Order: sequence, then structure tokens, then C-alpha cells
Amino acid sequence: MRTGLEMVDEVWVASTFCKEVFRSYTDKPVRLVPLPVIPPADGASRAELGLPEDRFLFVNSFDYLSTFERKNPMGVL
Repeated sequence: MRTGLEMVDEVWVASTFCKEVFRSYTDKPVRLVPLPVIPPADGASRAELGLPEDRFLFVNSFDYLSTFERKNPMGVL
């Protein structure tokens, strides 16, 4: 991506983490453009979802077109 930085006037990123990373590689403007996702006003409770109240739960989501090793879904277990 460093080569690509020479071809743009500014960089748009979706997170503050990415903004900090790109800022360390360029003096060009790096703009935070959050994803247009509106969180729900309130979520379902564990009881409504049929989930136990006395357990710690993990969620792992990944793209099956990515590599299994890179996303490491077994690591969450």
C-alpha cells in the first residue's frame, strides 16, 4: 500500500486504528469515514436469545473466501 500512497491526494479509513497506521506512513490527509452502520436502540437479552446467563460467550466471524489459517477460527475455542 505504500506505493499506492504516492498515487492519492488523501486516504479515507473506517477506523481510528487504520488512521493512526496510515498517518505513520504519509503526510497526506487521512480522513476517518466511519461505516454507515446504526446500532440498534436496544438488543435482545440473553434470555430472549436462549443463551445462558452464567457463561462467558465468544463470537467468531470470518469470510470463507479468506484463508483459514489467517483468520484462525479454531483459536477462539
